[in-house]
Amino acid sequence: MISVTGPTKPALMLLCCVSAWTSIHTFPTDRPSNGPTVCEVQLILKNLDNLSTQLLQDYRKNESDMPDSQAWVIQKYPLPCFTPGPQASHNISVIQAYLRKTTADRTDRADRMDGMVADVLEQLDKLKDDSTPEALATTPASSGDAYEGKSFILAVLHQFSGCMAETREAFTKSLPKEGQRCSLMK
Repeated sequence: MISVTGPTKPALMLLCCVSAWTSIHTFPTDRPSNGPTVCEVQLILKNLDNLSTQLLQDYRKNESDMPDSQAWVIQKYPLPCFTPGPQASHNISVIQAYLRKTTADRTDRADRMDGMVADVLEQLDKLKDDSTPEALATTPASSGDAYEGKSFILAVLHQFSGCMAETREAFTKSLPKEGQRCSLMK
């Protein structure tokens, strides 16, 4: 070990203490200013998990001729996932763009899907920073290929449902004591 003497020793000591103090007091809380509390995030994720599962089930029921496995579409239109916190805003914005595209230009579907997607978009807005710019989503060319359009919607809903299940589970596991307290408050 190297011994430091002279005026550098107090400077190093001060630097270590200040950096430790700064790191403790500036530790990210994963809560954007005016953002939801931990309990609110847990409730939002529960709602999103339920809505995403319901959207996927309803779409599969309405489009029963579509195969469950759409690996080529998922590779063509990959949907990001997120972990709640300030860094999630960009991915949430991308997810919202894809979900908006699932309801755009579709007149042959019941309004239930549009309403559920609107609910999902509203819940996602609660988790993202207001200053995040709106993202753009790549969609199938409007060549009149109904199969590719349906495949796109199914792939987005499938990926989103999986994302929400993973996100909710990871969030709940990361805060077991807080999660138990939130459950008791309801």
